[in-house]
Amino acid sequence: MSFSYEKKITKAYPFRAAGSTLVHDEQPDLKIVYDKYKTRSSLPHSKNQLRYNFIFCHGTGFNKSIWKYHITRLYQLSQSMQVPWFLDSVIALDMVGHGDSSLENQGKISTICRWDDGARDVVEVLRHEIETTGDFKNNLESRNIIIGHSMGGFNALYAAFLAPTLFDGVIPIEPVIYGQPGGLKQFTKIFKKISKLLIDTFDSLDDVNFFFKEFSFYKTLDPKVIDDFIKDEVYPITDKESGETKYKIKCNTAHQMAAYYGAFMSIKYGMLALPLIRVPVCHVIGSKAVWNPKESITWIRSAINPEFLAETVDVPNGEHLLNVDLPDETVEFIKNFTNKRNDKFLEEKQKMPEVVFKGDKQAIAKQEFDSLIDLRYNDVYGYFVEDGDEKVKELYKL
Repeated sequence: MSFSYEKKITKAYPFRAAGSTLVHDEQPDLKIVYDKYKTRSSLPHSKNQLRYNFIFCHGTGFNKSIWKYHITRLYQLSQSMQVPWFLDSVIALDMVGHGDSSLENQGKISTICRWDDGARDVVEVLRHEIETTGDFKNNLESRNIIIGHSMGGFNALYAAFLAPTLFDGVIPIEPVIYGQPGGLKQFTKIFKKISKLLIDTFDSLDDVNFFFKEFSFYKTLDPKVIDDFIKDEVYPITDKESGETKYKIKCNTAHQMAAYYGAFMSIKYGMLALPLIRVPVCHVIGSKAVWNPKESITWIRSAINPEFLAETVDVPNGEHLLNVDLPDETVEFIKNFTNKRNDKFLEEKQKMPEVVFKGDKQAIAKQEFDSLIDLRYNDVYGYFVEDGDEKVKELYKL
């Protein structure tokens, strides 16, 4: 494989929900740390081979390095020409209270962690990359697919809602984006027990490995994934007076709890946004998963506009952490969806006014404005009217 790796940092979305920072004026000072991967292979010479870029968002309690194995495998598939598309650039983010971002924002983050702000952070990172490097443009030659798990699945879907022309497709894996009546009460009851199991400081590396690999819910992670995760998550601290060394988790208990409870301030925004997403979605669930309510599967797939529910995947034996428990199966459905998007976009591309008229702006303007003035809305590129009012009322019981 031939690709470069760089850890990068940029500003987070500056206009966050009230209570996101201990002091309001520090909201613009929050940072996002992310890993960027870039191919070293020559870019395609043929205009018929699209470049694809991937953006990965982790779930609560995880970090950007859980995707290292998936990213490496996807570059292998591309560079061995086992897929029709070319993998160019990849980003994996540490969300604002997680991983290296948590360390950067230490002493600033407060109790409110709105997941829709996390989606805005994703858009900010991509804007930064486009402006500074020219990578991650979603245009006629280069396409972006965003992949997220759990909280990251929410982030991915909401980012597509916020900036639909920035993405070619969305793969939410076990996304937490559906809430049922009494959900907060039930969740609070569960977390009275779970919160006592969240440990962020250890006496030794042996204790670290026991906690992650034998005791906690992380113990189901595939060995190819968990070592990358631990290596990026745990760091030593030495007491200046005693000289004693302990080991800490970057996403400390306070930040992790804020992220978990942030779901209940955020899910309603996601539920309202789902019918308005105009980016192809591949909704992935684990057939044995129980973290999300069972009715969430049908609800989510019904809420998404049928025109944009491109694919559904039920992973056999998959549980909520299927992306890290079953990384090879995860790579497979990412590959398959990207293959389909590649073929579909090449087909759609031929009908775009910019392509039909070979960039002749005068000819494009004449056709499009003539169609608009003649009230031929269906002939206007990009024009749409949402007409599912009754369905939306039914979904939300308005």
